[in-house]
Amino acid sequence: MNTNTKNGDKLIYFVRHAESDANVNPNARSLNPLTENGLQQAQTVAKRFKHIRIEKLIQTSKMRSRQTAEAISTVLNIQAEENDLFIERAGEFEAMFEHRHLPNAELTEAMKKKLNKEHWDYSKQELFEDLLGRVKKAAEYLESVPEERIAVVTHGAFLKVFIAYIMFKDALTEELAVTFMDHIASSNTGITLCK
Repeated sequence: MNTNTKNGDKLIYFVRHAESDANVNPNARSLNPLTENGLQQAQTVAKRFKHIRIEKLIQTSKMRSRQTAEAISTVLNIQAEENDLFIERAGEFEAMFEHRHLPNAELTEAMKKKLNKEHWDYSKQELFEDLLGRVKKAAEYLESVPEERIAVVTHGAFLKVFIAYIMFKDALTEELAVTFMDHIASSNTGITLCK
């Protein structure tokens, strides 16, 4: 990301959504709203933003992102913008593994095995190249907006690939992203600051 803007450094605060049903129940089959604990986490992270100047708040269309952003929006008194460039990996990714968080190497193997099942449509899965293209568009979008202090309520896997892209730029390969993701963690309502 370009750190030189008109008035100084552009700061992006990435927030992973609060705890959702699927974070605690791998068999959850719903819209995946926040749990009671997740609602409390959202309030807690919102309070952390009370004394941080945020000019733009972005959420995804996923309920867990919207509910987390709603708490932040209330504290900041700004409307959240919905932008699915920052959404979790698209396709059947979330449902096909009962929401288990597999290391990417295992995920790739599991995806190959799923190809043999008639009910799984591989064409609906976002491939790494597509995800990386979306990450690049998200970075370009953040660089293009005039606001310099932005909070983005996003998702764990997307955030990890985004951070890997910031670090490695066009040298980022799927293999490098897998290695990077195996060595980085993202907690619900964790805040990652990028300049």
